[in-house]
Amino acid sequence: MINKKNLLTSLVEDSRSLLIRLGRLEKKTQRHSPPHTVRCLIVVVLLFAFIVPAAEAGKQSGDSVQAVQDPDRDGLESRLEAELGTNPRSSDTDGDGLSDYDEYCKYRTDPTRKDSDGDGKPDGDWDERREYTYTIRAICEIRPPSSMEMINDLYQDARPFEKEATLKDARVVEVLILPFAEAHVYSQPYPNENLDKKLKEYIQPTVSMNYSPEMKEQIDNIVEGSATDVAAVEKMLQWLNHETKLVRELPHWEYLHIIDGKLVWHKSIGSPARNEQFLETNFLGDSMFKNKVHGTCSSTAILRGTMFRAAGLPTRLIQTLPLMTRYSEDPEPLADRLRMREMAKGYNWGPGNGGANHTYNEVFLNNRWVRVDNSIGTGPFVGDKLFVKAWSSADWNNVKEEWNDKRCFRALDVSDAHPKYKGKSAGTVDIVVEDNGLIIKENPNGSFDTVILIHNKGSMPSPQFRVNFYAGDPDEGGRLLSEHNAGPIMPRNTWGERDPGLILKPDEDTIAVVVDPYNKVEESNETNNKVSKVIPGRQSKYKTESAKIDIAIDDDNLTVTKQPDGSFRAEIAIYNKGSYPLPQFGVNFYAGDPDKGGRLLATHAAGPIMPGDGWGEYNPSLKLKPGENAISVVVDPGNKVEESNETNNKVSKVIPGTK
Repeated sequence: MINKKNLLTSLVEDSRSLLIRLGRLEKKTQRHSPPHTVRCLIVVVLLFAFIVPAAEAGKQSGDSVQAVQDPDRDGLESRLEAELGTNPRSSDTDGDGLSDYDEYCKYRTDPTRKDSDGDGKPDGDWDERREYTYTIRAICEIRPPSSMEMINDLYQDARPFEKEATLKDARVVEVLILPFAEAHVYSQPYPNENLDKKLKEYIQPTVSMNYSPEMKEQIDNIVEGSATDVAAVEKMLQWLNHETKLVRELPHWEYLHIIDGKLVWHKSIGSPARNEQFLETNFLGDSMFKNKVHGTCSSTAILRGTMFRAAGLPTRLIQTLPLMTRYSEDPEPLADRLRMREMAKGYNWGPGNGGANHTYNEVFLNNRWVRVDNSIGTGPFVGDKLFVKAWSSADWNNVKEEWNDKRCFRALDVSDAHPKYKGKSAGTVDIVVEDNGLIIKENPNGSFDTVILIHNKGSMPSPQFRVNFYAGDPDEGGRLLSEHNAGPIMPRNTWGERDPGLILKPDEDTIAVVVDPYNKVEESNETNNKVSKVIPGRQSKYKTESAKIDIAIDDDNLTVTKQPDGSFRAEIAIYNKGSYPLPQFGVNFYAGDPDKGGRLLATHAAGPIMPGDGWGEYNPSLKLKPGENAISVVVDPGNKVEESNETNNKVSKVIPGTK
C-alpha cells in the first residue's frame, strides 16, 4: 500500500526543487511576478504545503528566504544529503548508530556505509569513532553541576569508566574529544511560530537573563527585517560588538551565584552600592543592555543570552575548562603524553594562574544546540587553547562557592591519536592572508618593520609552513628579502609573523608577502596566499590611507584599582576607530598631567590594532609619591602615528582618597 503522507511529502519536495530550478533558469527574484507556468506550480506547492507540514527552514541570502528541506530533522538539509548520498528521510542512513550529521561533521566517517573501514566493526563502536579524525582520550572526574548528558555534544563523547573517584561527589568518565568537528548550520524562518514546548523554558527571562518588555521591544527593532534565525543572531552579535563596551571585573563565581533560582552573594565587592553597580554592569542582562556595557566572558554570555531570549531564540549557557584543568594536589603536567602537544596549551592556567574558564552560549538552530560566541558555530578553541565543555545550564545555576578550587571537570589521564584514514568529509586547511593584515612601519634607520597576520580559516590545524617577504611582486620578478617558518595554526586562529628590518633599494616601493610559497601545504583555497602594499612615505597616496587611522581612548576606558601594597593597577582600553590597520605605538603612564609636568611612571608598546578592534594595556604596580593624586595615560606620545584625530589620545583619573 502506498503511504499517502510520504507520497505527498515527496511531491512537495520534488515540486519545490523544480520550482527553485525554474526560478534560477528564468533568473527571477521574489519581487518579480513569475510566468504563468511557474505561478501555477507555486499554487500546487502551496496546496501540498498546507496538506503536509514539511520540516522546512530558511536559507539566508541577505534577508531573503529560500526553501530548505530537512524531513528527518537531523541538521542536514536535503540538498546536502543528496550530495552525500544519504537518505533525507532517515537520520542514520547506514544504521551504524551514528547520525548522518555526526558522521559528516564530527567523525568524518562515511554516512552511507555501516563499516567505513571494512574491519567488521560498525562506525558507532567506541574505538571506531577515532579512525577518521584526530581525537583525544581523557579519563576524567566530573562532579556537580556537571553530568554525562551535559558533556556529550558535537565536540565530545562520554561514557562511564570503571574507576573509583577521589572526590566523594564525583564520578569517573571516559571522554573522547574531537576538537576539529565543525558545526553545519542552516537557517530557519524567523520568528518561529511553532516552537517546541520543551524549548520554551529557554526563551523565558531568568534571574540574570532578566529581559524586560522595554528591552524586548528594542531587540525587536535590532532584528527587524530578519527573515531567518541566523540573520537575527548575526544582527544581535553585530550590535553587541559595536554598541557595547567592556567593564572589567573579577569573575562572577568570586562573588555570587544563582543557587536554586535565588541570587546568593558569597562575599561583598566592597559596599552595597558597589554590589549593585556590579550587578548592573556585569550580571543582569537587562541593565547591561540598557547601559551598553558588559564584563568578561561569563558576563558577555549572559548579555548575549538575554538578547537571544528576548528575540524568542532558545539559548542556554555552557561553561568550558582547559583540557587538563589542575587541582593543587595534582602531579606534573600530563601534556607530554600528547603527540599534538599544542592541545595542552592552557594547562598552566591552573592553580596560582587564575583558573581559566570560558563561557559560551548555545542557541537552538536547525534542530540542535549550536555554540555561539563571537560568531555562530564557534568551536572548542579559545585563541589557540583547547577548552572542553563542563556543564550547560538555563542560567548561571548551582555553581557552588568552591568552584575556583574544585572545578567540576578534572583530567586524570590523557592520550591522543591521529586518524588512520582520510575521511569522506575530512576537514580542510586554508591559510589566508588579507590586505589589511599586512602592516608596515618605517624604522629610524630607514628599514621597514613588517607584520603579516596569517589566518587558518579551515577546520583542521595547519602544519608548519614558510613565509617569504619580497620587494615587489614575486610573480613579476620581485626580490626575495627574507624567509621565515610559521605555524602550526589552529582552526579559525591567527598567527602574526614579523620581520623587524626589511631593507629596500631606492627604486623599490612595495613589500609583498607570500605564505606557503612552494605550495607544500594542501589547502582548500590556494588563491589567497599573497598580499602586497606600497610602502608608507614612498608614495603620496599613503597619506590618504593613514588619515583613516584613529587611536581613541576616553575617560571611561581608564580603570585604576588600589593594590594591597599601596600601589595602583591601571588598565586602559584602546580602540582603532579608523578603517585602516593601526601599527605598533607607545603607551605612557604618568603621575599627574604630562602637559603640566606630570611624572613618567612607565612606558609600554601596544598594537597593532585592526580597524574596529580594541587593545587592553595595563600596568599592575604604579607607585605614586605623596601629593600625587592622579594617573594619566597617553597613547602615541610624540605623535609618531599620523591620525585623522589627534585630540583623543590622553585621559586622566583622580584617585579618591589620595593625599
